[in-house]
Amino acid sequence: MIYKPDWIKVYRMANEILVVSETIESFPFSTTKLIKKFSDLSICSFKNARERGVEPTHFGSDSAFIVKMNGRHIILFNDKHPKSRIQFSLLHEFGHFLLGHQFRNINDELYGVQEVETNFFAAQLLMPKQLIQELFSRGVKIDEKFLVNYFGVSKEAARKRLEYLDK
Repeated sequence: MIYKPDWIKVYRMANEILVVSETIESFPFSTTKLIKKFSDLSICSFKNARERGVEPTHFGSDSAFIVKMNGRHIILFNDKHPKSRIQFSLLHEFGHFLLGHQFRNINDELYGVQEVETNFFAAQLLMPKQLIQELFSRGVKIDEKFLVNYFGVSKEAARKRLEYLDK
């Protein structure tokens, strides 16, 4: 079976959140407030997980991941990373949850597609294509530095977003 990202589904889901969210009043916005508004996910730092007897490194990610424990879905994130990376990682994991991604008994190809979808989801929420296009039409120079400063994202996220928008 050949797997392809469902760009339309991901784009629509991110845009629906952007349109109806009362937590996004400006950029950058609180990703934790957004996630809590649109889900029953719990959010826990690696530090707090360790204090509760859970070692995050046993789950295989040094950034963030979503797990189900005691009947609840929890996003665990590396609190030692820069804020911009934490925000992206939280929204990435939130995307996995909303899109209903599964990680058990899947092959590398499907896993890769799911990662691409959630990266796109997080980027659209943090740096909406429509807003960038509108700013550009008003004469704003859209470059990596602008995206980092205006949206509070990492240089890597800004660079990848620009590559996507150039296509």
